[in-house]
Amino acid sequence: MYKLKNFKSKNKVFLFKLYNQSILEKKFYKNNTISLDEHKNWLKQNLIKRNVIIYIFYYNKKEIGYSRFSKHRKFKYSVSIALIEKYRNKGLGNKLLELSLKNFFRKNKGQVFAYIKNKNSKSINIFKKNNFVKISKKVFYIKTGKNIFLKNFSFLVYKK
Repeated sequence: MYKLKNFKSKNKVFLFKLYNQSILEKKFYKNNTISLDEHKNWLKQNLIKRNVIIYIFYYNKKEIGYSRFSKHRKFKYSVSIALIEKYRNKGLGNKLLELSLKNFFRKNKGQVFAYIKNKNSKSINIFKKNNFVKISKKVFYIKTGKNIFLKNFSFLVYKK
């Protein structure tokens, strides 16, 4: 029923589409979508350097989400998850994060943290259910081109 697999080249287009959907919904770092070429270059650079670990989440043999662990410093990773919209609010985000953490810690060690928008209480609760503890709230000023955005995030850390 549920399956988590390591990212493969065949998942590029799925990841690209879901990532752009997430950008538009969250207006996270920028308001524009990214091109397929930008996406491929980013993947190539980060996968080769081993700066990122990506898992693809399957439900009934269909790709429905992903998790991404991005390396920031030695043994410090941020984690993010995303699901196709029609699969949200069904407990699958919790399952995705649970399986992702198990897979990640089988082969890696270190501190894992997450930044989640303060108003995204559903995501914050998913992370709390998976042993993340809210440490603080932070305000970020993000500059993209001529625009500066003020974003309010909660900072959560994974506790084993």
